[in-house]
Amino acid sequence: MRKFNLAIFLVLMAILTGCAGGRNYDYTAISIDQHLEGNKEKIAIGVHDQREYVKNGDKYPQYVGTQRSPAYVPWNINTKSGSPMADDFLQNISKSLNNSGYKVDQISLPEKVNTNQALTQLKATGDNRLLLFTINEWFFDVWYKTRMSYSMKLEVFDNVGRLLASSEVEKKMWDDKDNAVPDLEFKSAVEILLTNDSIVKGLNQNLSYSDYRTNSKDIKNEAMRKDVLAENQTESPNDKTNCQKSTEIKKKCTTDQVLKMKEMGMADEQIKAACQ
Repeated sequence: MRKFNLAIFLVLMAILTGCAGGRNYDYTAISIDQHLEGNKEKIAIGVHDQREYVKNGDKYPQYVGTQRSPAYVPWNINTKSGSPMADDFLQNISKSLNNSGYKVDQISLPEKVNTNQALTQLKATGDNRLLLFTINEWFFDVWYKTRMSYSMKLEVFDNVGRLLASSEVEKKMWDDKDNAVPDLEFKSAVEILLTNDSIVKGLNQNLSYSDYRTNSKDIKNEAMRKDVLAENQTESPNDKTNCQKSTEIKKKCTTDQVLKMKEMGMADEQIKAACQ
């Protein structure tokens, strides 16, 4: 009788769970069209998995999503390769950039290292540009339809770790009408990150660090500096007094100009440089 009850139990479990178990997913074979063109420039790439449930151990780094049986019983979907999902992303993105003419150093980043430690590993390559992809969220949930949620960031650093550019992408497909295709979402997300204007500019080897300043305060400071220089250069004295005043302006700014620059948060060195 006990054997009979056990058999019934196993049959019921099979019916309830359906074919939810045993699924895996492959992110390594998805084609990416990022339209970048390298000239054998050396770049280091790392993909940093910072999903909270992976960092705290609730899910393995191989976790990519959840498959549910008709009875809504959940089963984990992991990477087909058996490698962490971040490493599958790394392999795919690196292959795409290699095909575009870059020489890529792949850096596998454990999820438990912090951002500074991840950047240190990238800097150790000595490459001129460092690309750090951060996965803040990425998973899909399959139950009749496929729902999906993701959030990723890409940052470009120079070889000493100064941030040159960044871009972000996020999406939540959780409405009843949504039916996500993870392959297409991965392709779209990575292409959006890599083709962002600031990222393309940040990867350009011929630009100096000063060209990458995007902070609004820096932009305002630069505009004020140019205004002061323009004013000094266009001064046209008509008499001796005005001539003396012009000479003085070329050596230093007016009090109002200095106060305005201080209000904007410019450092003394910046003000001094603008008023020379």
